[in-house]
Amino acid sequence: MFRSLITAKLLFSAILIATSAIAARAQVDTANPKPAAGNEVIQPLVPSKSKVGGRVIFADTGLPADDALVSLVNPKSPRPLGGMTTNKRGAFGLGGIPPGEYYVVAQSREEFGSGYPSIPNPFRTGDEDFDAARLEVFTRGFPKITVDGRNVIQLEIRIPRSHGGVISGQITGANSAAVPRASVTILRRLNNGLRTIEAIRAGDDGRFRVTRLPPGDYFVRALGLEKNEFVDVHELELPNAVYFSSTTDIKEAVPVTVLQDQETGSINISLETRKLATVSGLLRMGRSGKPLANVMVGLRGQGRDHIMNSGEDGGWSFSHVASGKYTLLVGSSGVSMPAGPPLPAQPYVHKYQELIVGESDIKDLVIELSQGGRISGTVMLEGSSPSKPNSIAIIASSLTRDGQNPAGARVNSDGSFSLAGVPLGEVTLRASIFPFKEYITKSIQWNGIDLLKEKLNVVEDSDIRNIVVVIAPAAPH
Repeated sequence: MFRSLITAKLLFSAILIATSAIAARAQVDTANPKPAAGNEVIQPLVPSKSKVGGRVIFADTGLPADDALVSLVNPKSPRPLGGMTTNKRGAFGLGGIPPGEYYVVAQSREEFGSGYPSIPNPFRTGDEDFDAARLEVFTRGFPKITVDGRNVIQLEIRIPRSHGGVISGQITGANSAAVPRASVTILRRLNNGLRTIEAIRAGDDGRFRVTRLPPGDYFVRALGLEKNEFVDVHELELPNAVYFSSTTDIKEAVPVTVLQDQETGSINISLETRKLATVSGLLRMGRSGKPLANVMVGLRGQGRDHIMNSGEDGGWSFSHVASGKYTLLVGSSGVSMPAGPPLPAQPYVHKYQELIVGESDIKDLVIELSQGGRISGTVMLEGSSPSKPNSIAIIASSLTRDGQNPAGARVNSDGSFSLAGVPLGEVTLRASIFPFKEYITKSIQWNGIDLLKEKLNVVEDSDIRNIVVVIAPAAPH
């Protein structure tokens, strides 16, 4: 990293020296113009007298946007010119603007979150389609002006509600402490390879927010820097840089999906680098050992869900799993409401288990499922009512937290229901009725037993039939 930092500092110094030399030469030439080749006379530069000013307001409320950042963007070379923040009345004024065409772009204080309000810079990537899309998102809703070096333009700039796609998150270090002013780079794979799209500094609390991004997949990279350190953000291999989520290798980085005019949040990166692990295993029936194919397997935790279906051999595998506590889920859990297409009966008990993932891979994790029991019966509506429930589901839940998820099934139009994969041991039955709170369960009976007070004992491959559930409209409040 130090080599890159030193190179960047030297390059920055060289630019300053070169700029000073050009300025000094320009002073000499303009003071004593001399004939050049072909008898062309070098004329002194005439400072532009053009000014652009006005107010910035929010489009939806009409209120002044104080501390909004105003800059000019040349569509042919979108490197912002100038840049100032508005006062409490939303007023701004820019002068000495070279002739040309510009978009007058304003960014609200909220667009920067708690990060440094730096001048926005929609980098040119060389991919014409993406550059055009980025420019359109970046300048959408803002006026385009023509500056001739003499004119004075007054504008009312309206900050639109939509700011394109947004990526936000926080950069942390050891012990989850915020890393102030971390360098954050947004990259994307284009037709001409991986390119830097945006580069900013996070705020003192490590938070960042990048706005006005076209839809698509991006990579987010973070690097801890001292206040006066600089790096070449276009460099793809920066030592000690960490990609989301917590990897130093771009090949292992997790893409961040940006949707049209929506925010993708919680893109948090820890600079306390950890190796991402692979968690994999097999699903099979406990009695027969038969592999279970096409069964949903989920790994939930650390603010991220990994989901897939098991293969023909019962195998499943998740890569790029950060260290932490997870819940491993096998099969779906519960029944979706309101009514929809009935779910196919699953001949096994859906399970869950807690899992701690470290830096080492977890392989060959075998999960054996039991067939569980079956429960069937009828639901009856008490009394006469002009309306009927939109949907009813019967749920059977284990009384103990032993890794067995509930079994559920929707009630058919004739009032019948049938549950498969019912958890083993003592279970409770309940009716889930939609619309909620408009109906109550009066009774659940089986062979004279009140199942609202008693529990069912389910064993492997048991078949409990003729359960009668009575529901009724809830009393008006």
